[in-house]
Amino acid sequence: MQVRTFSSLFYTLRYNAYGMKHIALLLFFLYYFSGFAQNSPPEILNLQAAFNYNFDRMTITFDLTDVENDSLEILFSLSDDNGATFQVDVSNATGDLGYPVMAGTNKKITWDAPMPINVTIHQVKIVALDGGAVDIQEMVDQVDSTHLKQDLSWIEGIRTRTIGLSHLEAVKDSIDNRFQGYNLAVTRQGQNASGYLMENIIGRQSGVKDPNNIYILDGHFDSVPNAPGADDNGSAVAGMLEAARILSKYKFAHTIHFIGFDQEETGGGGSNMYVNSGIDPNESVKGVVNLEMIGYFDNRPNTQNLPAGFNLLFPAAYNAVIADSSRGNFITNVGNESSAVLAAKFEQSANQYVPELKVITVLSPGNGALVPDLLRSDHAYFWLAGIHALMITDGADFRNPHYHTPGDTIGTLDFTFMAQVVKASLATIAELAQPVSADEEISGVGVDTSTTRVDPLLVNCEGYRIIDTEESLMLDFSQSTCADRQSLLKVFSMDGRLMNQISLSPGQKSLQLLKENYSQGIYLLSWMTEDGILSKKVLIR
Repeated sequence: MQVRTFSSLFYTLRYNAYGMKHIALLLFFLYYFSGFAQNSPPEILNLQAAFNYNFDRMTITFDLTDVENDSLEILFSLSDDNGATFQVDVSNATGDLGYPVMAGTNKKITWDAPMPINVTIHQVKIVALDGGAVDIQEMVDQVDSTHLKQDLSWIEGIRTRTIGLSHLEAVKDSIDNRFQGYNLAVTRQGQNASGYLMENIIGRQSGVKDPNNIYILDGHFDSVPNAPGADDNGSAVAGMLEAARILSKYKFAHTIHFIGFDQEETGGGGSNMYVNSGIDPNESVKGVVNLEMIGYFDNRPNTQNLPAGFNLLFPAAYNAVIADSSRGNFITNVGNESSAVLAAKFEQSANQYVPELKVITVLSPGNGALVPDLLRSDHAYFWLAGIHALMITDGADFRNPHYHTPGDTIGTLDFTFMAQVVKASLATIAELAQPVSADEEISGVGVDTSTTRVDPLLVNCEGYRIIDTEESLMLDFSQSTCADRQSLLKVFSMDGRLMNQISLSPGQKSLQLLKENYSQGIYLLSWMTEDGILSKKVLIR
């Protein structure tokens, strides 16, 4: 190809009546394709949160930067379980929230709590979104067949509760460690199964906008007792880990769960356990992509068999296989009738992002019970529970002659084909979970002791004294005009824990706090009446 310099092109264009227009277009394309036009997500800096026990008010401060200076959407959520979930109702929060919020320093959000909180178990989360597009093709292009082969090399080997137990446990630990390395929130859902601890390994990538909407990418990690299980189902575990490696680097509106299921080969014990007891009541599983043998490929004629009656139930799929001389060169996208939209999303994603992958889709009638061969994996329990799910499979024993035999080894698999399947599965999950250009920061909550609240109506109540004795703190209300009303005394530690709460009857003149009930340190005493709150710090020695 002949290369023309920018100066020579300019020389040519300057004699063109439309030269300036062409130059403007040229400069635009140079700018666009140079990478400068690529959107940069916003950034949250200096996030801090403090709770004021005098006002039961939390104040959150932070700075925002955004290269493009876009109008931003700011979301605030609060956890009361050390960050496991962010479900606290903060709908009355005010300040730099919602849309639009511009980048800048000293952004502030305030939230009035209905009661004092324990700051030691609370965490705040701030999300900033700029509405920029995120390129799913960029994610797809990162799938690396070398990674798939490397991972399958340590997964391969008999993995059952009776034979190869040590390797089964090692694979479980490796999945757990890999998820943690991708900064996923990892849980092990366990249940005793006749002396064996059956465990699902779950890596959670929390959505930044609708975290209770869940999309699942899974594969079972156990094998049968006489097979090293490279295709069944080490190929799926390697594919799931590769997808997790890539998707964990991005932000999504909805939550993604990457799950390694246990004991599929003994009746789907792990997926049954998850469907029946592993889904949080606040969460809704919107779609499942279950990987079940994704590595065997054979482009020779007559290498793909089909179940009896397949031609009657799925004539379009049958004709597609027969028209290609029954070659085992495609991936089967299996759904049931209620999962039709999900199946269409997989097919559309494959066509758009991995056009070289041949996909044949079949939709089983009802919940799949009419075609038992299409129920032979972990998606079946989701179908039975009315949850939309797919089985993505190379066809098991209808294609792979090494199925459930010692011959199911890494050397029989096609990693180009496997990578294509992983790309399509990754793209499907990404499309469903909706990538967003965003930043997310989480912070613990401190105690704001900068202000002591004295309501105007309580000014005359300040006549109460605190008398420090060897054994107690004596609170004397005898000189206070407010002692004739119902009141409440709350004692807080300086880390925000409510240590004691005592009701005072009208006319009560004193109250004793025994030091033996408290550790040495500073405490905040809040005396509350119908007129307001008066707070004082005390030192217990």
